[in-house]
This record gives sequence, C-alpha cells and structure tokens, in this order.
Amino acid sequence: MKSKAKELVNKKVPRIIFLIFLDTCALILTAFLSLWLRFDFHEIPHEFLANVAHCLPVDFIFMVVIFSGFHLYTSVWRYASISELLSIITGCVWVELLSTAFKALLQLQVPRTYFFIHLILMILSASAIRYSYRILRYILHTLQSRKGSRIIMIVGGGDAAKLLIDEYSRSDKQYDARIACIIDDDKAKIGSVIRGVPIVGNRQTIEYYAYKYHINEIVIAIPSAGKETISKIVTECQKTDCKINILPALYLQSDQETENITEYIRPIKYEDFLGRDQIVVNNQEITDNLTGKTILVTGGGGSIGSELCRHIFTLIWRPIAV
Repeated sequence: MKSKAKELVNKKVPRIIFLIFLDTCALILTAFLSLWLRFDFHEIPHEFLANVAHCLPVDFIFMVVIFSGFHLYTSVWRYASISELLSIITGCVWVELLSTAFKALLQLQVPRTYFFIHLILMILSASAIRYSYRILRYILHTLQSRKGSRIIMIVGGGDAAKLLIDEYSRSDKQYDARIACIIDDDKAKIGSVIRGVPIVGNRQTIEYYAYKYHINEIVIAIPSAGKETISKIVTECQKTDCKINILPALYLQSDQETENITEYIRPIKYEDFLGRDQIVVNNQEITDNLTGKTILVTGGGGSIGSELCRHIFTLIWRPIAV
C-alpha cells in the first residue's frame, strides 16, 4: 500500500510542479502584458509598473492556493470538459478579486481597466496551459487518422456512437481507424455533428455514403434495436462491400458505460436478425395442467432437468418424483 502511494506521489508531484511553473510564467507575462495593452503599447508609467511588480509574490500565493482549491493542479486534463473550464474561470475570478482587494488595501495605484484585461488574459493562459494536451492530441489524431487503414461508418447516432468515437480517438495507434460518418434515421439529427463526426443521412443512404467516404467497415451501434430493425439495416449494408460489425444488446447489461466498449463489437451474425421472437409462457395454463398429478422428469440430475424440476416445483408447490 505504501509503495503504491509513493508511486502515485512520484507521478503527480513533478506534474504539479510543472503546472505551477507554467502558471507562474503566465502570471508574470499577463501582468505586464495587461499594462501594455491598457496603454495601447505605448510607454507605461513607472509607478504602475512598480506597483504591479511588487504585488506579484502575493498574486503568486493567491494563485497557487485558489487553483489548488479548485483542483486545477490535480485534474486529469486529457479528459477535461466544460466542468473543468468552469473551474478555471471561477478560480481566476477569485484570484483577481483577492489581488484587487490587496492592492486596494495597500492603496496601490493601478488603472481600473487593468484588472479586467488581466482577468481575461489569465483565464486564456490557464485554459491554454491545461487544454494544450487535448488540442495537440486532436491535431495529431486528425493527421494520423487520415492515413488509417480502417475507415468506419457508424449506424446509430446515440450514446453508443459517442462512446465509440471517444474510444477510437483515444486509442488511434491501437485501432488504426478513422470514423468518417454516422447514419441515423432520426431526421432531426441529420446534419448534426457528434465529436466532430457528421450525421449524414438515414439507412437508405448507407450505400451512397459508404462509396463517398470510401468506407470499408460499418458498425451498427444501436444496442436497443429489435431484430426487424437490425435486419433492415443489414439489408442496406449488404449492398456495399464493407465488413459489417455490431455492438450487441449485451452491452446494455454492462454497469460501467465508460469501459472499453470496443471489446463488445463483433461481426454480424444471422441470429442477430433471424432469431426467433421471445416466447411468452402462460404459467397459469401450465399450473392448471400439472396440479394434482405426479410428475416424472427424466434426466433430472442434469442442468436442464434440474432447472425444469425447480420451475415445476415453483408452479405447483408439491414434491416431485425424479
């Protein structure tokens, strides 16, 4: 346990120190850049320069304490979203408020517009530092994905499609794949975009867009779809030369939606759309037929026979001869 904690600390501490270093550089740069912008890139009065410079150590303390409180040094920025951006904005606002109050308390003369300009620049710099990893990764993935040997079309514009796009984009080197477009029968979704991937048309347009985007693999990502719907989709997919895969209904039974859902994808089987419908059992009719009778179950020691015995016992509530 101690070794794991030590390993975790050894991984996090250098990263935290690096972020603090970048934030410090940004703090110094934005402080003087704000004055420069305030005076339209002309000469800055010495008094203002001195006041801002003298407050930098205190501003540094405010920044580290507030940013730490908003977890801006410990969040996993490769998965950063809107909530992290709101934390950055709120943290920067608090730092600026404390810095303004400190300067006012010491009666240090600084132009009023300086604080607004500085707040905007601080939000931009803090966001750029923390989102640069995602931006760089997105650019590299976009460049690499154009060379991917697998060009995928997803059928279904729901949550499953979004998770698939996220998984393929995070693991581009592993999958060597690019998702080119999405098909969905919901007219309201056509023309929309999921994670940068366009929803181009309904299932009747599968053949057209498979040709247009040079698709070589189709993934049916509608885990809740019935056999009739799957059958119609497969009929359209078979008009192409693409490999047809499916994300089956088994995925819906998973308790962890954030796990690697690509593990559930498999080639389409005839059972997916030609299987028999679910049989509805009339328990009352079976009970009436069995009540008052002595029942012999052959092979009752096996898996099927023993399960049959349990069901019969549940229905008639009397000893069963095996």
